[in-house]
Amino acid sequence: MTLEELYNAERARIRKLALRYSRIFRVELEDLEQTGALAVCETYFRYAYKVNDEALFRLSHRIINRMMYKYVLEEYRLKEKLVNENLERMPKEESD
Repeated sequence: MTLEELYNAERARIRKLALRYSRIFRVELEDLEQTGALAVCETYFRYAYKVNDEALFRLSHRIINRMMYKYVLEEYRLKEKLVNENLERMPKEESD
């Protein structure tokens, strides 16, 4: 299996995961798709010569899921931190 074949096999799955995560966590769709594509490349270059095609496909599922979820969590934590910092900077209203 070539890298192109693996990517073409995983492209629809990457798109579905990216759509789901972008809606839930409000993360850029394109960034998630790029993360998924990078996960496919990493999987291929790390494992293609070690395992057969079926095992490579299963590994790519796991690595894509983990890398995309890791990216989402990092973005979510960053946004949460920025929101909290902005809330702390806002002047507090005095109650009468």
